[in-house]
Amino acid sequence: MRKMIVNGHRGFPAKYPENTLISFEKAIELGVDAIEYDLHLTRDGKLVVTHDDEVSRCSNGHGVVEEMTFDELRKLDFGSWKSPEFAGEKIPLFSEVLDLVARKKPGLFQLVEVKRPDVECAKLAMAELKRRNLMDQFCLVSFHWNVLTEMKKLYPELLQHGDPNESMLWKPEFFKGMFRVGIYYETMSKELTDWFHSQNVLVDAWTINTEELLDRMIEMGADSITSNDPELMLRLLEARGMR
Repeated sequence: MRKMIVNGHRGFPAKYPENTLISFEKAIELGVDAIEYDLHLTRDGKLVVTHDDEVSRCSNGHGVVEEMTFDELRKLDFGSWKSPEFAGEKIPLFSEVLDLVARKKPGLFQLVEVKRPDVECAKLAMAELKRRNLMDQFCLVSFHWNVLTEMKKLYPELLQHGDPNESMLWKPEFFKGMFRVGIYYETMSKELTDWFHSQNVLVDAWTINTEELLDRMIEMGADSITSNDPELMLRLLEARGMR
């Protein structure tokens, strides 16, 4: 039976505060195939790892990331919202996540999502990967085609992971050279998966957190899943002989 790839979505947020170093560390210790995380650019040009444009959901502060300096963001608590035991967790720099992976599991595949249509953010991230000779261990994720298009021009070797929508779904030229697409579970279908496979594009289903959804994605032919609970997904897949 085929193996199902498991990506830790923002690390292991079912149990740990998302997009923090402890969340990534615990996902890596579980044995995930990859970790996925989100990048934003601060006002003073630092690459930080957080999902939302605004910090209030996952910290004790308020403000828009791109309007704040790194020092301002670093003073905030990004752990207590999840549980008091994570009080004091800080927003990580992109470089700190790379350093963590280098220590814990060198060579681990990583999916880095540029959250905004910000080409400069993507350029800085790719330059850092190039400097560290890590381009072959990364896939650039973006919902923004200007980011994907510009980065492919600059880095033809870059693996890319796009998000199809209704307007571009049946236009193969949009996916020429694409490594993988991410499809929200509610819009997944066997026909959709088969079509992308016919274009030599892998299919990732997100965000898969229950046994029922996992089995549906297996039936639809997904190549990988992105999950908030990689511990559960790995256990279920092992029981199905897919690990």
